[in-house]
Amino acid sequence: IYSSGADMLFEKLEVAKCLWDAGIKVDVVREDIATVDFATQRARIKAIPFIVHLKDQTSRGRYGVVKVKSIDKKLEIEVPRSELAEELHNIAT
Repeated sequence: IYSSGADMLFEKLEVAKCLWDAGIKVDVVREDIATVDFATQRARIKAIPFIVHLKDQTSRGRYGVVKVKSIDKKLEIEVPRSELAEELHNIAT
């Protein structure tokens, strides 16, 4: 889980808890602002199949929606945070 907005640690940890509760292992990028290249490289090194991008709440008015990127399948989708765990389970199978 990474973000492109400052002061998003709380939101990243909220999403991480939701995924942990759903039985999904999570790695959180603690840096406030990370690039997709940084997150993708880190995921490849750690053999993590997906990255979750939290946007700044002012980013196109889409707060509450996260972007999920599959590292191997070259798939990229936007998902409401409330549906993230279910969508990751669906994509992984």
